[in-house]
Amino acid sequence: MISSPQCAVIHLRVNARQILGRFKGKPFWRAFGLLVFLVGFGLPLEAQLVASPPHVLVLNSYHAGYSWSDGELQGVLRVLMREFPGLVPRVEFLDEKRQPTSDQLEALLEYIQRKYRDTHFDLIITLDDAALNFAIAHRERFGAEIPIVFGGVNDYQPEKFAGFSRITGVAEGFDFVGNLELIQRLRPGVKTIHLICDTADSSKQTMAAF
Repeated sequence: MISSPQCAVIHLRVNARQILGRFKGKPFWRAFGLLVFLVGFGLPLEAQLVASPPHVLVLNSYHAGYSWSDGELQGVLRVLMREFPGLVPRVEFLDEKRQPTSDQLEALLEYIQRKYRDTHFDLIITLDDAALNFAIAHRERFGAEIPIVFGGVNDYQPEKFAGFSRITGVAEGFDFVGNLELIQRLRPGVKTIHLICDTADSSKQTMAAF
């Protein structure tokens, strides 16, 4: 693979606030889709209009039919295909909720490499934590020079990106204290609060943060 050029990693929180702030009151997919469009393709608009459609790989942490990630994927694809009408995105599912094993991920990596051995991707988009972790863990095998744009990340840790370049995205944050204070004001009689999660890693991270 081609070695990665040295570029500063764009700080997530700055980008998220700048971009999401411009879309206050609008659906999440619009803001994330715009981030993909602006960050993923570092070309002037004129060049984008005349260039051939980029090759984009989308890594979805879960499976088709899971409403949360279906919504994320729909928004990303809608913006990409609007801006690049001839684009045919490649989408692969990690199936992390149903097949959360290292053997499954290794098999998926080998499958992706065989399937796209003749394709050079211009951008990798990852949706949710598992897909981002997968892309970073195997960055050299995907191509260290390929930019990564992530969305839906719960466990955002800046140190995770140390030594990497051309990575940016949108993370999810939890304001548990603010929500509990709001509940106390609106429902002062509430004594017990239940947090309902599944067994996915992202849910475990939410429980730990709570």
